Amino acid sequence: MVICFDEKDRAAIEATGNSIIEYKRYIHNMQKICHDVCKKIDDICLNLKRAYKKAYKVLKKSIFEVVDIFRMYIEVIKDINGYRTTLRYKGVKFVSKCTGIKLYRIWKATSHIWLARSSI
Repeated sequence: MVICFDEKDRAAIEATGNSIIEYKRYIHNMQKICHDVCKKIDDICLNLKRAYKKAYKVLKKSIFEVVDIFRMYIEVIKDINGYRTTLRYKGVKFVSKCTGIKLYRIWKATSHIWLARSSI
């Protein structure tokens, strides 16, 4: 890095009691410090972004679980009142009666099952 000063600048620097070389060294050190600080800020921002992404995923998963629990209770209320229920609830209710496992555990276990597709 090359730093050039005029005679007017040299006189102002020497009036403060510093030499030109010391002043250039201060500038060079400040540039390194600023670069290091910017790099640390970038690292902190990247870590915060990752942390928020993980927190968002956990929050999203918990919201979906709460909505799924409400759906189960709506199906239970429909069944009690004699309305039509979904095929999923009928299967969960059947398995619950056959195995004796709690309704909620089977409902939660079947919440993310997709039907297989035929490639034909």
